[in-house]
Amino acid sequence: MLRFVERLFRVSCTFATLLSLLCCVSCDQRNNDNNTIIFATCADYPPFEYYEDGKLVGFDVELAKLLAAKLGKTAVFKDMAYSAILMSLQNGTVDAAIAAMSCSPERAQKFDCTGEYYKSGRSLLFKKWQKVARLEDIKSGEKIACQLGCNDHKAHIAAKAPTAEIVLIDNINAAVEALNAGHVSYVYLDTYPAKTFCKKNSDLGSCEVAQDEYGYAICLKKCSALTVPLSQELSKAVDSGEVAELQQRLLS
Repeated sequence: MLRFVERLFRVSCTFATLLSLLCCVSCDQRNNDNNTIIFATCADYPPFEYYEDGKLVGFDVELAKLLAAKLGKTAVFKDMAYSAILMSLQNGTVDAAIAAMSCSPERAQKFDCTGEYYKSGRSLLFKKWQKVARLEDIKSGEKIACQLGCNDHKAHIAAKAPTAEIVLIDNINAAVEALNAGHVSYVYLDTYPAKTFCKKNSDLGSCEVAQDEYGYAICLKKCSALTVPLSQELSKAVDSGEVAELQQRLLS
């Protein structure tokens, strides 16, 4: 009886292992055969991803479409909270993420990243009358809005303005609204979006306070079948000048 149970256990384990392998093959096969690439994004970050007349537009959107087309696929976008993007990659509900995301060493430990396609600065957004030039100029207790999920932003604020109060907000548009309403004194975000918000609101000013050390990249689940082809096509698009053309057209 004992031998029978042992044999049954071995068969069960073997079956479970085979099932697991089949699932892995199935997932890879979906990426290889599917005609779409599902990109997670957070459409509150003009000019990289935002809505215009109800349509999702922006530099990241056009870049994703370009790379997908080069792979014979169609880019499909899932707009979500920035803090939900990496979880969506982990659970497989999206294939890739393109949302003005830096690939820090900490992020690269958990996710695959393509090469960088844009280098950004970091800025403070504020009411014009405040006239700050550095994070160190912020007074004790003043509130700085920072996007939830941007851990490197939060760490930089904490290092340079340790007595400021960091307010985590999941949506940059909501953070700018909080600034306009006087609920926070500053919004910490990337430089080009800061300039874009200033163009839309003459009461706002901005100043660059740091450079992004790592640059924007497309993030994918570890060992994704799309990592190598997307990375290769992005590299080719950089070398050919296609990425520079997109920057000239959409970021200038």
